[in-house]
Amino acid sequence: MNTTFTPTHIHRKGGKYRVLHRGLLEATLDPVVVYQAADGLVWVRPAAEFDDGRFTPIDSLEDDADD
Repeated sequence: MNTTFTPTHIHRKGGKYRVLHRGLLEATLDPVVVYQAADGLVWVRPAAEFDDGRFTPIDSLEDDADD
């Protein structure tokens, strides 16, 4: 079992997270993102909120550093 935490996104306040899954909320079929904090806590947020700019993909930060 791999216990290494590899973040995929950084929150605008500096926290590091990794996306585990994207799915649908059963009651409404609204898209959601299931993600995990560095401390192991798992969160679920509406995809519209997750994708609104408050989380930045780490790949895009690395691309910006290369410029």
